[in-house]
Amino acid sequence: MNRSILTFLSAAAILLLCGCKKFLEQHSQDELTPTTISSLNELMGKEGYPYIPTSSTASDGFSICEYLNWLDDDAKLQNETSQSTLVEYVKPFYAWSDKMYKESVAASYYPVGGKNPYQSLYNRIRGCNVVMDMLPDVSGTQAEKDQLMGEALVMRAYYYFMLVNLYAWPYNDVVHDRNSSPGVPIISSGGISDKLVARSPVKEVYDFMTSDIEKGTAMLENNKLIATPYHINYRSAWLLASRIYLHMEEWDKVIEYTNKLIGNYPIVTDLNTWKTPLYVNSNSTANANFIDPANSEVLFLFSSVRSGDLTALGVGTLSTWSLIASDELLNIYEANDMRCALYPKTSFFLNILGGYNTQSKVNSVGRAGRCFRMAEAYVNRAEAFVRKAVNGEDASLLQKSLDDLNFLRGKRFKVGATNAVVTPASLGNDPKTVLEFCKTERRRELCFEEFRWFDLRRYGMPAIVHAFNPNEPRVINPALTIQKYTIPTGGNRYLMKIPDNIIEANPLITQND
Repeated sequence: MNRSILTFLSAAAILLLCGCKKFLEQHSQDELTPTTISSLNELMGKEGYPYIPTSSTASDGFSICEYLNWLDDDAKLQNETSQSTLVEYVKPFYAWSDKMYKESVAASYYPVGGKNPYQSLYNRIRGCNVVMDMLPDVSGTQAEKDQLMGEALVMRAYYYFMLVNLYAWPYNDVVHDRNSSPGVPIISSGGISDKLVARSPVKEVYDFMTSDIEKGTAMLENNKLIATPYHINYRSAWLLASRIYLHMEEWDKVIEYTNKLIGNYPIVTDLNTWKTPLYVNSNSTANANFIDPANSEVLFLFSSVRSGDLTALGVGTLSTWSLIASDELLNIYEANDMRCALYPKTSFFLNILGGYNTQSKVNSVGRAGRCFRMAEAYVNRAEAFVRKAVNGEDASLLQKSLDDLNFLRGKRFKVGATNAVVTPASLGNDPKTVLEFCKTERRRELCFEEFRWFDLRRYGMPAIVHAFNPNEPRVINPALTIQKYTIPTGGNRYLMKIPDNIIEANPLITQND
């Protein structure tokens, strides 16, 4: 791909939402515009996707939202002296500071502190838009064009899903009407314009998003192309559709898309037989992580392993890392549940025993830090079933919900575990009790994968308390006391601040309180 088009996109992204002047007029149209579907696919890979590796061992890549797991109640911050820069980098997010980005910049920790995902997400939206704008003018078959259009539409829907859940009140918020509550600006073209764009209401953003996901999935369904795990396909599109509709509380649509997916690809990895293949990097030989192409339940891989959260998490106060799994999270795992030993135990560098963690969701030899995977389909459908039961529909939906959860638990608990299977009777045949069990199972399964913070938002934004003990795990200064940070129920810290430079450049964009 000619560097000129990439330069053009980068410059356009910088001016996004802020108004701009005409530029790059000195470049010829041929220099800027791809002419074949192959070159446009390359452009999508570089500017529309978050991460497509350049080699089989590549572990770099674009991090969409590196701090998301520091906000919820699954992680705990401790003052491990060997990681003092990490503490300073993470703490502004852990404390939900108004100036979290600016405060984290001062920490000299990788990745560079203070990266606000707002502009990064719009950069990728711009890339998707440019690809879609250029599609009619490139050579290629209609099937090839439909495939690329489907991928661009689905990725754009995902980016807007992230934006509206980071910077706006939840779709189901009972206090802030989604028809008028400010969402995020909708940008549907890759062209450069002097026009300033305001925030569209939350409802309009979701309408735009669902239009994209419906059109995109239809195009990808027609081709049913499975390219690489770093490209969206019809299966991962179905899963994203179910996620979006889950947040909209459109339970029948959740069931529709998860039925398609589970009917087509009912694959969940059995932890009893999961064996991670060995990969070799410059430091050591270590087992691959759970989020990896080797895992057959993974549908789509993206984001860097060094995204600032999964690679910095450990278990217990003896971890060499400052970020560890919270006691609350660890305490919800049951006897015989193998996930407790696998999911929270992650590390990028050496652990306290002097070697790499041999099992984790993400570790030093990982080739991506995020994924879409089949387990989500089962917990999404289970929740949709039980929500309908709570609303007074067929009581048999309780059994359907637990059937999905029991199938998943059967792949996560040790063989022969008598507590793996749960029945409606064991939960009092009460829809609300089954719903709470479903939420807990979702938390156990999807911890540290960008779900919990968004789930807390749609659960009514409960109060959260984060504690930081400067003398844990080692006494640094006995005079220092425990610090506590609190978000009250429905608190405005459930919304991130829009970057100051965006507000300054575009007076139509209002700041969150």
